[in-house]
Amino acid sequence: MAENKTQKSLAGNAALNVIRTVVTYAFPLVSFMYGSRLFGTDGVGQIQFAQSFVAYFVLLAMLGIEKYGIREASRVKDDRQKLSKLSQELLIINGCSVVLAYGLLLLSLLLIPRLDSYAVLLLINSLTIGLTALGMNWLYVAVEDYFFVMVRNVVVNTLALVCLFVFVRSPDDMDAFVLIQTLAATGANVFNVIHARKYISFRPVGHYCLAPHIKPILVVFAMTLFIEVYTHLDTTMLGFMSGNDATGLYSAAHKVCGMLSAVITAAALVMMPRMSAHAGAGDQGKVAKLSSDTVHFILMFSIPCAVGAFVLSENLILLFSGSEFLDGAAAARILSGRVLLSSLNAFFVLYLFIPLGKEKVSVLSTGCAAVLNFLLNMVLIPLLAENGASIATVVAELVELCVNLWFFRKVVSLGSAFSKCWKYVIASAVIPLLFAAASLVSANAYIQLLGVFLLAVPLYFGALVMLKDTYVTALAGKILRRGRNAE
Repeated sequence: MAENKTQKSLAGNAALNVIRTVVTYAFPLVSFMYGSRLFGTDGVGQIQFAQSFVAYFVLLAMLGIEKYGIREASRVKDDRQKLSKLSQELLIINGCSVVLAYGLLLLSLLLIPRLDSYAVLLLINSLTIGLTALGMNWLYVAVEDYFFVMVRNVVVNTLALVCLFVFVRSPDDMDAFVLIQTLAATGANVFNVIHARKYISFRPVGHYCLAPHIKPILVVFAMTLFIEVYTHLDTTMLGFMSGNDATGLYSAAHKVCGMLSAVITAAALVMMPRMSAHAGAGDQGKVAKLSSDTVHFILMFSIPCAVGAFVLSENLILLFSGSEFLDGAAAARILSGRVLLSSLNAFFVLYLFIPLGKEKVSVLSTGCAAVLNFLLNMVLIPLLAENGASIATVVAELVELCVNLWFFRKVVSLGSAFSKCWKYVIASAVIPLLFAAASLVSANAYIQLLGVFLLAVPLYFGALVMLKDTYVTALAGKILRRGRNAE
């Protein structure tokens, strides 16, 4: 069968993965809006601290299997026997690491007195450790079955939303709230195992070769460790050094900017199986073209999102968390730069360097960022609390990007990859102008937010058409042609 028939549409996969990510983040966002008003900054700080602490054990349980599995499974996805053997080998390794992670978590609870007040929340969140490993999400990315994952997420998150409003009614329901959040995030992974039989067999094949996987998995694990360290380190250090209120304020700011970058990164994720296939075939031309297109795509969406997050920080905090969290608006403005930085870094580190077999580059860039983030947190958190943590995060992301770009220039010319950046910056100027106009029309934060959102999207892309951006004009032309054909 021809390649164009066997391969699924990149645009379709990107759309499905964005929908999956939006749905996946929609429930945590709605639950955060609900929980922040119910539990306040102190309660939210407790919840976020527990989640960030358990996240390190989830990381240990997964090792580097999530990203390594995508690369390796992409190369054998058309051979059911080889894919089954690979999957069983990775599941065996994953099972051992899950046992180790649970053991170390229980040891931490016994040895660190500071965790006593968080014990119940930590144990509930620990369900994430086993359920994440059970999900085999690397398999579904490799075979590009985004439709099943999207449908599964819609169903589970809808049920979780119903449970949230039925069982969480008062500040005393924090444990139920955390349990519902945990099951919404990872409970659907149970269905993955059942559905995986469509692609692999769980019947033992024997002759397992685990040793060849260990070294590359640990290299990817080192890179992932550094990423997770400066993703969750701020929250963990704030909890230990500044208390629950500062942690709650930072979490509110982080949620606002985190979802934007996650949605953009989700669209780029679908490039990884293709990148692995082109890299495995030694087709450097296609790797360079796909890389350049992806960078253009990320810049097109992340620049206006970053500008919007900066301009509308107070409005977004008020919408998602309530007036009690408005002191976190300054942190949100600082973290708005992370929307652009983290989207680019995620592509380079996870979706380009790993398929190219350059995991050591990813380890280097993320390692530099993690160490710098820790050092800056030690200095800035005591002085500026949540704002200090935000500054540390953005500076670390910027340093990581500089390192990544140094190596990326060997794949494709930076001038070529960033040639359209100025167009996206100019077109994004409509957002602060719209906000200024909306502020004159109404003092209501929600009306301002709605007005900017409704007008910014068409005006932004209209500006890009006027600036003759090739991607947008090509899409506009395609839509017009379809309209004429429909007539």
